[in-house]
Amino acid sequence: YVFFFFYIVKSEVRLHLTLAKP
Repeated sequence: YVFFFFYIVKSEVRLHLTLAKP
């Protein structure tokens, strides 16, 4: 479950970084 949680967190972070880019 830890791996799944880490995957979700990383995906969410990448999504935020993508939205942050102009």
